[in-house]
Amino acid sequence: TSSKARSTKKVSSKKAAPAKTKTKTKTTTVTKATSPKPKAKKPPQGKKELLAYGEALVKDGKIQDARGVFRDLVRRYPKSKGITDKAFFTLGETYFQNKKYRNALQEYIKVVDRFPKGAMADDAYYRIGSCSMEIGNLEDANIFFNEIVSNHKKSPLLKAARGKLKEVQKRLSKEKNKKKTLGKKG
Repeated sequence: TSSKARSTKKVSSKKAAPAKTKTKTKTTTVTKATSPKPKAKKPPQGKKELLAYGEALVKDGKIQDARGVFRDLVRRYPKSKGITDKAFFTLGETYFQNKKYRNALQEYIKVVDRFPKGAMADDAYYRIGSCSMEIGNLEDANIFFNEIVSNHKKSPLLKAARGKLKEVQKRLSKEKNKKKTLGKKG
């Protein structure tokens, strides 16, 4: 009986090996057939499709690729309201999320310069104020948060901008008091 068990073990191990090879071959074939890689090499051509493609790349964490798509989009469609402003804004967001506030600032400024009445304007003003705070330029932050409070009264960011404006003004007041105190000592 023990010799039968050994021969059975040998036979079963031989049968298992070809099954694994077969599975690997099928998996490789299926992977090649359904692989989305050829689509990734050629981005969409329409402006809305390009914007969505760039946003999907951001979502997938492919920030450099997304920035390339957004830059291409704004180069090809420089005055397309609702598309170009969104591309500039999202470019700014990619820098903002990585704490590159000066780079982000440049992109947000393009939104308000080129599309001052566009749908992204109040968001851009808010981010400009936030970037200004982060780099320590409180006077600019004050101006941009005040822009939302004064001229974008229907903005969903109005309440947040008021809060930031108070915070900025408080910090500015503290800085002025420090300068007065230092001036008296010297």
